[in-house]
Amino acid sequence: MSRTEFNHAESEWYAMLDERNRVFDRYLQGMRAGNITTWLAAVILFVGCCLLASWLI
Repeated sequence: MSRTEFNHAESEWYAMLDERNRVFDRYLQGMRAGNITTWLAAVILFVGCCLLASWLI
């Protein structure tokens, strides 16, 4: 392998690692959004149940 081929392979390797990091960051952002949405839905459901219970009593 010549020096030029090695430099090209190395640059492709780092580009692939950068792309993997970007994809993983998007995955983590999606997981955080899902967790926030789940907690928000649980809070809204809890508050709604409390309001309904207080209205029925």
